[in-house]
Amino acid sequence: MGRLFWKFFLAFWLAPALPALGAWLVLRPPIERRAASDTAVVLGVSYGGYVALSPAVAAQLFGMQGLGGTVGMLYTGSGVGALAGPPAAGWLIDTTGSYRVAEIAALVIAFGSFLLLLAALRRPASVGEPAPATATAQPS
Repeated sequence: MGRLFWKFFLAFWLAPALPALGAWLVLRPPIERRAASDTAVVLGVSYGGYVALSPAVAAQLFGMQGLGGTVGMLYTGSGVGALAGPPAAGWLIDTTGSYRVAEIAALVIAFGSFLLLLAALRRPASVGEPAPATATAQPS
């Protein structure tokens, strides 16, 4: 039930709205209680969808062979970001005296990741990769 809900929710509502929600979180007035709770809701929904859908999306993009390793690499990347991000943001905040710089840096990094994702999805298959399956009949 969880993945079915997230697939529908993400595809039809959340995916088109996430860039606008992220920009709103960065460009809003300074944090107050309401903005902090809004941030927590958007972060919780986004990360919950990521965790629920990552294996299904990885299987669709890369196939079932080696899926454990693929999902492991995805989660390792998230872990490295979770380990390095908060200290880097804290350093930016301490250095500049403002949360705004750290928020903008996070937005720039997220946008750069989005551009890399688009480039990876549009790249042609390389020489060693199998060709996509076609519906042509094989001679017997």
